[in-house]
Amino acid sequence: MKQIYISVVCVGLLFLSSAQALDLAGYLKLKEKSATSATTKIILNSYLQGVAESEISTSAIEGYTHKDDKQFVNYSCPPKDLVIDDTFVSKMVDVYILGGDRDVDLSAPVALAYVAEMAKSYPCK
Repeated sequence: MKQIYISVVCVGLLFLSSAQALDLAGYLKLKEKSATSATTKIILNSYLQGVAESEISTSAIEGYTHKDDKQFVNYSCPPKDLVIDDTFVSKMVDVYILGGDRDVDLSAPVALAYVAEMAKSYPCK
């Protein structure tokens, strides 16, 4: 039993040490593969849910004053009843990739593309 516990801890630490931001090229590959792989779909959805939860957390600190007297301001102002989850994040990233008349840098992080599209779609007034 002790050996199993140590193995689980080591694998967990290995996973955490290799964790990094998913770029748009990786997102597109995972999205394509998730159509035929349930495991890949779970991994991609979990990552996108993490981005969604970060959005929810950051919107909660609006108006908070930093120790250097700098106020945090939201980059977007979506409606309060908007459901932000992995499906919504995926749609926003897809709009970012497909929309506009600009070249998309596929090495950009998914979260950055999401933030950029949120700021464009739900600007603060």
